Amino acid sequence: MSDISVDPEHLISKWLEAKEFLVVGKSVSRIDALSKALGTAKYTEDYLMSEALFIKQVLSSEPHALIKSVDVSGALRIPGVTQVFTASDIPGINQVGYALPDQPLLAERKVRYVGEVVALVAASDYDKALKAAEEVRVGYEPLPHILDPLEAMERSDVLIHEEAGSNIAFRTKVRKGDIIEGFSKSDVIVENEYRTHHQDHIYLETEAALAIPDMEGRVTIIGGIQYPHLARDITAKVLGVPSSFVKVIVPYVGGGFGGKDDEGPLAAAKAGLVAYLTKKPAFILYSREESIIIHPKREAAIIRYKSGASNDGKLQAIEVTIIHDTGAYANRSPFILWRATMHSSGPYEVPNAKVDGYAVYTNKVYEGSFRAFGNASIQFAVERQMDQLANKLGMDPIEFRLKNILEPGKYTVTGQLLDHSVGVGDAIRKLAEASEWRRKYEEFKKFNEASDRFKRGIGIGVAWHGISTSRG
Repeated sequence: MSDISVDPEHLISKWLEAKEFLVVGKSVSRIDALSKALGTAKYTEDYLMSEALFIKQVLSSEPHALIKSVDVSGALRIPGVTQVFTASDIPGINQVGYALPDQPLLAERKVRYVGEVVALVAASDYDKALKAAEEVRVGYEPLPHILDPLEAMERSDVLIHEEAGSNIAFRTKVRKGDIIEGFSKSDVIVENEYRTHHQDHIYLETEAALAIPDMEGRVTIIGGIQYPHLARDITAKVLGVPSSFVKVIVPYVGGGFGGKDDEGPLAAAKAGLVAYLTKKPAFILYSREESIIIHPKREAAIIRYKSGASNDGKLQAIEVTIIHDTGAYANRSPFILWRATMHSSGPYEVPNAKVDGYAVYTNKVYEGSFRAFGNASIQFAVERQMDQLANKLGMDPIEFRLKNILEPGKYTVTGQLLDHSVGVGDAIRKLAEASEWRRKYEEFKKFNEASDRFKRGIGIGVAWHGISTSRG
């Protein structure tokens, strides 16, 4: 009987020797390049029809308040205004929370951040919808608000979500080895606090959706959405219909970077709601101001990081506290925080680790998907720690990193054995060679010691990132 087993490494080496690939080493044209260059590519707004209603959002002016009244009479007196919709008009379930059931599509009992959507105005054109939105009068009973996550963690008298019983939305932790023993073996210790802030995606095309109803209660939505299946499910939930009643079509999207993973489906649900209730096509397009005020941001983080290393350049222990300002709603913060916790050691082997993560409610816009999903802030902290440890040890920063870099046979901070290819070490070595790191590092070091006015530098930053929102 013949042996038909295949050695993957042998196959890969043969392919590499052949040097003939479909994509690698060749110029590949984007399939959408020509249509975008010629201006023939169609985005959501290009599908707008003359009979469509325009939607304008009424936003909260209070960071934390009870809604006592919503007076729409002034808006309805404006010619061309069809209707003003509030939470009480939603035929299905007014709940769009992603990870936790804590977020309404339209605020109904209270508002939790400036910019939360309270009502939707539908009118025959944009200007009338805008004017009508300004005429909606919302009566508020202000509540104490909290903008600082550290304060929010300590306060039990002011709760963003009373039913949660705490302002801590979610916690994560990692334990590996014994940090007391690890720090006792450390000859140098570096301890710092790092703070990063909210970051907006600023995609060229703001959130947009066009909803078209049919005679049987179904709705077709055309929108700039990164997650069409979520848009379908949320819209169906809000309308109280089966998901098969909602069809989502995604045309060209003018940038997303994760932001239209979160807000895109909500824009679709708002357009779908108005179209479903009025039996007319409905179009929503966020202004730039609305987009920035309403949609989720990259996580704002407070990271307290303690690292220890021995004189031979080996990391011995880390102790990390990660606090994410999740804002008014949890959204994807549990997954974002888990990512940060999982990546808290950077691409380095650490035998002893204690990592605690907290996603904390505050009265601010909530955090959401963004490129590198929970990892950007923690990698910034890790690499600052590595540079300072190398400096204290008097070691070359690259040499120090290579002494600790993850390689096959080593374990991640969560205890995963890396039994496959890990190329980061080789990449660093090749980078050092190509950039003439050794020569420049020593040359610039001497120059900086001799010069008070001018400084020269060369740096290294290394990161790792698990793809998707899984826990691995």
